[in-house]
Amino acid sequence: MVIYYLSRAQARLEWKKTEIAAFQIKKLRQVIKNAYENVPFYHRSFKSNKICPEDIKNLEDLNKIPILKKADLRKNSLKDLISTKFSFEDLKKLTSGGSTGEPFSVYISSREDAWRKAIYLRANIRCGQKPRDVWACVIDSQYSNNTGKIQEILGFFHRRIVPITLNEQARFQTVVRINPDVLDGFPSALCMLAKEQERNEELIRPKIIFGSGEIITENSIKLLERAF
Repeated sequence: MVIYYLSRAQARLEWKKTEIAAFQIKKLRQVIKNAYENVPFYHRSFKSNKICPEDIKNLEDLNKIPILKKADLRKNSLKDLISTKFSFEDLKKLTSGGSTGEPFSVYISSREDAWRKAIYLRANIRCGQKPRDVWACVIDSQYSNNTGKIQEILGFFHRRIVPITLNEQARFQTVVRINPDVLDGFPSALCMLAKEQERNEELIRPKIIFGSGEIITENSIKLLERAF
């Protein structure tokens, strides 16, 4: 499913700006209408603020919707927050790392999950990643099931997870054994790898490095460029 959505996402790269803008507005209206009709929390919120889906016609109209805080969502049950179109048991749970305080969880459908992965892959491909590149990702092991079965069997964009919970030396040796063409992960973890690389004779020589999930500083970029 990810490969199918990736082909569709790739085609959109050829769209004109006017086509993209029209598509954004169309999807925005669909999201607002769906939230109002199928999510109890948003239905009540819209009603209490005297907003209906027809009031949201463009991006500027989003200012009519009150800013939502995590605390507001935590006060409500999942039954109120999840669309009535879906069964809670069929959804995938995604949890943040809690860098801003308490971890926060959201629930997505299998289709949304596939689209999300396709969009990430599209960006990687634009930066030069190839389908069969060896790809090592230093992140939390909870993401180890993010590669689809077909991708894993065919070896297309197959991520090899290096658990961030490993100690620095074990993490480094694991990446050395994988010998990745593409090195991915949290910038702080990649910087630790870079420091280990400078202390050891073993060499990791990726073609591309991606950092995500954290802010990356100019000094960190210089360290990664020097080490790798």
